[in-house]
Amino acid sequence: MLTLYLDTFETNAPVAGALLNVTDGADDQVAEESSTETYKISGDWVAISGQHDLIISITAGEDADLMLAELIVPEPRAR
Repeated sequence: MLTLYLDTFETNAPVAGALLNVTDGADDQVAEESSTETYKISGDWVAISGQHDLIISITAGEDADLMLAELIVPEPRAR
């Protein structure tokens, strides 16, 4: 599971009620709000090791933004 924190740039105040659409290649998911400032995604790709180039589309009220992010999931440790 991937947890995203969403805050305003100017005040760093948490943003509630936003719509976060996260795209990793061909997989497109909407993050679910789990608290006032956190959103969660539980796609299969979140657990796959390697680099994931993400496009995150954010809509909150009349504000909208687009972010590019890189998620790196490490290889599991050998036991």
